[in-house]
Amino acid sequence: MQGVARLTLLLQQHARASAGPGGIASLGLTVPQHETGPPVLPNASMNPIHANDRFTFHRPGWRSQAEDFPGWPDVESPPETDRLTKQVLLADDDPGVREILGRVLASEHYRVTLAKSVRQAVAKFASDPPDLVLLDLNMPDRDGWAALRLMNAAHPMPPVNVITARPNQYRQAADLGVDALMEKPLDLAVLLESVHDLLAETDAERARRLTNPDFKTAFLNPPPVGLRTDCG
Repeated sequence: MQGVARLTLLLQQHARASAGPGGIASLGLTVPQHETGPPVLPNASMNPIHANDRFTFHRPGWRSQAEDFPGWPDVESPPETDRLTKQVLLADDDPGVREILGRVLASEHYRVTLAKSVRQAVAKFASDPPDLVLLDLNMPDRDGWAALRLMNAAHPMPPVNVITARPNQYRQAADLGVDALMEKPLDLAVLLESVHDLLAETDAERARRLTNPDFKTAFLNPPPVGLRTDCG
């Protein structure tokens, strides 16, 4: 089954099991049903996460992460791989994004830690430093940029991908040395490729990249006409 259809079915199962009478709508998601063929995820304007045709799941089950994903069925863990040693901290105040993106990362065999506020993100970062951070900016307690500054002060090596619905944040991201920026709706295939590439770096390779005078924050969305992403 294609990844988009499988993700939709899992969302529907979870909605029936735990979202109550409102179903998927109560999670802030809308999943339209075609008259024929499998259900599909809504388009980018309806959903903060956009799963396109290039994204596929590599295994039929999910890693068991009952603590971070309550309400989802326990499943068999995947075979040991290098990715299982990589931990991703996903900090986003939107429960739908945490749920879906967390599951996608788990399906790619990453260990996932979730945070819904700056306070929670910084505390988890300090107690168990991740290998990579996915950081939203619109948090309920403080601005995501505040979280980034605190994380960089504590441990500057983990790469950071900012994921945000807030427009025109590239210059700020570049000034703070963010590795990559993606504006919502999220393109899962592109985001996962960035995560994979950054986690494949050694500490020495990352240090050389960040200290290179030509370093530029990667802008992961197709830039609109006239948008510059070079801080020049």
